[in-house]
Amino acid sequence: GLVLLTSTVLAVSVIRLSKSKVLVQELYCIETLARVDTLCLDKTGTLTEGRMEVSGLVGIKNEILDDAEYFNENSSINASNANIKNILANIAKYSEDEKNEIINKYPEAEKYFRKLIGSEEFINNKERWCLWLLGANPADIKKIPPIYEAVQNVKEFRLNSTKEATRKLAEVSYLFGEIRQKDDVDFMGIPIVSSENRKYIPIGFIDKTVKVNASFQIIPNAELYHFGILTSIVHMAWMRAVAGRLEMRYSYSSSIVYNNFPWIENITEEQKAKIEKTAQAILDARALYPNNSLAELYDDAAMPIELRKAHNVNDKEVLKLYGMKTDIEESEIVSKLFKMYQEKVNSLSKKKDKE
Repeated sequence: GLVLLTSTVLAVSVIRLSKSKVLVQELYCIETLARVDTLCLDKTGTLTEGRMEVSGLVGIKNEILDDAEYFNENSSINASNANIKNILANIAKYSEDEKNEIINKYPEAEKYFRKLIGSEEFINNKERWCLWLLGANPADIKKIPPIYEAVQNVKEFRLNSTKEATRKLAEVSYLFGEIRQKDDVDFMGIPIVSSENRKYIPIGFIDKTVKVNASFQIIPNAELYHFGILTSIVHMAWMRAVAGRLEMRYSYSSSIVYNNFPWIENITEEQKAKIEKTAQAILDARALYPNNSLAELYDDAAMPIELRKAHNVNDKEVLKLYGMKTDIEESEIVSKLFKMYQEKVNSLSKKKDKE
């Protein structure tokens, strides 16, 4: 109850502050702001990005190393040699060429490779592969040198960790530290981190053979109806009001954004069918541009007319389902959603009291 109340108060505070043209990046900073009398600002007014970039690596003997690009992607990693890319791959970072090189030499390894996606790969259509060794024959692992070496490297890395939980995982060094999905279930995916410049977070259906990392939210057995609601302006307005921020980018939380979103209950088959139809139209519009990434398709300045039209039609149907006018302002959408949320909370509280 306390967590629910706190989330509600913070979200309402975001709306009130937005009316004064205040953008909230971290929800819990609102509590600190309530006790502020004077706000001091840096006189330069310079906006900088809180991210460091490695331009090059120089070894202790002044040799130039070639892993700068890898370090930029994994800036929290501290390494001691140029082969660190393979050592810390965690059986989860193979390019298409690296995968094919192993398979060409060891054809029996093909069955152990799976496509891996996170927010970055999904949005930017990047190819990344991992070794999926759940249920693998131990003899296969040992007779394929690249796989055996990867497993050994993961074991060594985990054993050297300062965290007890990570060291414990060295016992199963052939597995991911966290298995987040079932092998036999297709799912819908939502990137946890997405650009604040997009009107819609790119959401999509993912085949069960694809594996996801911790930067990707998954919804097993999702249907077109769920896709239509979640990719609508109604859900996006809710997300922008309650989601956290990473720098300025949206940070989509399942516990705050998804779990607290008020769904319409007791919809008719006719209402559901309308949303399914408009949701499919969005997927069909995307399919007209198979060579473009979602980042390109959802660039607000360059969004294809077919895709924009499909989203507009879907938005109108979802707004009607929620009893809202099709020309409603986003702030009003959020206000109505919070009323629905409060009504649901009150209803659950009364039901619990009766029990």
